[in-house]
Amino acid sequence: RFDQARERVVSQANEASRASGQFLRARTAMLVAVSEVPILQGREPAVMRPVLEALANEDLGFGGGIGWVDLDGNLQVGTALQSEELPVDVSDRDYVQHVLEGRGPYIGRVRTLGSVESHFIPIAVPTRGVDGITTGVLVAAVRLSDLAAAVPALSFSSPQVRVVDRSGEIMLENGQPVMLEAPANLSLLEMDQDGATIGTGLKGDSDRIIAVSPVPEADWLIVAEQGRVAATAAARGRLFGEVAVLAAFTLLTLGAALVAAQRMDESHRQMIRGARDVSAMAVLSEMLATAPDPDALASVAIDVFAQVFAADSVLVGLVDDSGDMRVHAGGLLSRHDFSHDSPLVLTDAFRAEGVVLRSAQDLEEE
Repeated sequence: RFDQARERVVSQANEASRASGQFLRARTAMLVAVSEVPILQGREPAVMRPVLEALANEDLGFGGGIGWVDLDGNLQVGTALQSEELPVDVSDRDYVQHVLEGRGPYIGRVRTLGSVESHFIPIAVPTRGVDGITTGVLVAAVRLSDLAAAVPALSFSSPQVRVVDRSGEIMLENGQPVMLEAPANLSLLEMDQDGATIGTGLKGDSDRIIAVSPVPEADWLIVAEQGRVAATAAARGRLFGEVAVLAAFTLLTLGAALVAAQRMDESHRQMIRGARDVSAMAVLSEMLATAPDPDALASVAIDVFAQVFAADSVLVGLVDDSGDMRVHAGGLLSRHDFSHDSPLVLTDAFRAEGVVLRSAQDLEEE
């Protein structure tokens, strides 16, 4: 059970890491494509602004805004700011410095405007002129809440999943942005990222199963952890659940097999009955061909049908040359080879859902 619990914590950390990296790569690739739009190859803020405003929307994932920074580190265009608020010196930002130094696209430290709802991930890529020389930096702000919504593995509470930014601060906890804070157990940031360990959790909780997985695209760490007792109990519960499902599946399979067997058995019985009926009809045909009169015909038919259907009473209707029907009755245990003048008893028998006559004697007494 402990091994199952440990594997689940490791799996959760790895999946959150994988999906987060995929999310970031997709947003970066989108921003690179935007940076290659010809109108952004120049250095005219007035021309750039309408284009960037059209691109700063939720559909592209840049709901936090898009801006352009010149070579001096000044934000000249920013869709989240009014024109009169520009330019803004952002030369001290890690993502601006990284790109201007010619080191390519970069995902910076998570930033906030004061509340957890305004946490955003800055992504920066270079813009280049027609000559291929860098002209500035295109920056997009991706809301941290958008990441959490796009990666379900970040939203688990059992085990708990936290994301530590490249700044070393916890920024996301169980799918919810939180006020940036340093971990209580900083040693986890240096933990071996292969497998899981038991010890003190990110916030100082003891006796935890802990797994760490990196997100290299942003230099983040995913930390998944769960109390050892709770994790083991949960693993036991899942084991019982798996056994119950297996038992239910086995019973369902057995039930299906029994039903199939019953159907096959019924099909087999029908086949035997059909063969018997065909044989009986052949015998009946031969015997009727040699019957000397209608009474003999009726008697032969009653004998054959009584044996085929194991019936106590058999009604046989015979039509003569004039078109009149006469009903004859009889059975295996008693024989009343008599004629009944009313054929209505046959009609009643065809329409009835239950027993019409229990014996030939009943018919005779009517």
